Amino acid sequence: MQTTATSIAYGSHSEQHYEWYEPLAEVPPKGVIVLVHGGFWRQPHTLVQMHPLTDFFLEQGWAVANLEYRRGNCGGDWPHILEDVLQGFQSVRQQMQQRQLRGPLVGIGHSVGGQLVLLAAQEQDYVIALAPVTDVSRTAQEDLGESAAQAFFGARLDEVARAASPIHQLPSQRSILVVHGEDDQRVPLQHSIDYIQALKEKNPKAEFWPIPNLDHFYIIDPHCDIWPKVLGYLDHTI
Repeated sequence: MQTTATSIAYGSHSEQHYEWYEPLAEVPPKGVIVLVHGGFWRQPHTLVQMHPLTDFFLEQGWAVANLEYRRGNCGGDWPHILEDVLQGFQSVRQQMQQRQLRGPLVGIGHSVGGQLVLLAAQEQDYVIALAPVTDVSRTAQEDLGESAAQAFFGARLDEVARAASPIHQLPSQRSILVVHGEDDQRVPLQHSIDYIQALKEKNPKAEFWPIPNLDHFYIIDPHCDIWPKVLGYLDHTI
């Protein structure tokens, strides 16, 4: 089902690009899935993490944009990392228009990718956040990801934490689904519980799926049994 990826740049830096795929089928794609990987803001973690989900959604008849962005020591300090994701989504929307693709644009982000899709919710029709980082200050206080927040934000952490935290930047006009494994040791489940409680005050349509016996990484494996449920959610919601 998969075609060869086309690399599309949305900026001048080598990391400002995404892989574009369309399914090999006679019918038009259902829409476009934009995948945003995690990695606690660190440069060694790349879009390769999301290749299995790329294949999965292509097989389901979706076009896919697998997004890369500047991270860590490759120029992705705050707020450039979020600016990249916003520009990436805008570029994907332009591609949809140029290729005359109908259907929704759905952002799916994992971990820090979940943070970024939640903060960029205005650029998407539907948002799915997988084990997202929702509170930068709390991430630092709990020393998650081997002091990842301290390493990325540095001395500016207190200054920018509110703007970088989805729990303080709550979108009210988007369909949002948060999925989090109860066995997650990298981003504790309670972070998403607290986020969704705050979000539902502004957006009562938001959904939250806490999943038993699921850890931080298996959630992005297409063999994980959440994915048929996600497909059902999209079919029902769209």
